[in-house]
Amino acid sequence: IQFMCRHLNEILKMTMDLNCLDQDLLKQMSLNLTVDELDALHDRRDRLLSKLYMKKLESLLTQEGHQIARCSLCGRLFAMKGMDRLVCSSAKIFIDFRGKVLAEHVPSTGFDINRYLLGLRAKKMTWREGYWRGWGI
Repeated sequence: IQFMCRHLNEILKMTMDLNCLDQDLLKQMSLNLTVDELDALHDRRDRLLSKLYMKKLESLLTQEGHQIARCSLCGRLFAMKGMDRLVCSSAKIFIDFRGKVLAEHVPSTGFDINRYLLGLRAKKMTWREGYWRGWGI
């Protein structure tokens, strides 16, 4: 896997079908490649790069504390990890026992990240753009 990752640009120049690569292999490759290395790849026909970004996004969203939710009040996406630091503009404001003003997001129970990502794909967003959107939340 490390050999393939180091020589991926040379592999992409070859005229071979890369659709036979197993999903587990793609996941391992995406974990071994940094985002800078993915950006440096030249995959003119997009035979592999989108799949690697998809696996990179999948591993990002399955990390502890990196789950994404939609606020049921304002509709914005937010990371559950930083929920206590974010302010919801539509939330009811209350003051805690320390005198701190709070207006927190309330996670929507019906939000499905997979459906959201499919909606982005339907809008012709690439997996690379989807990865950076997920990373930015």
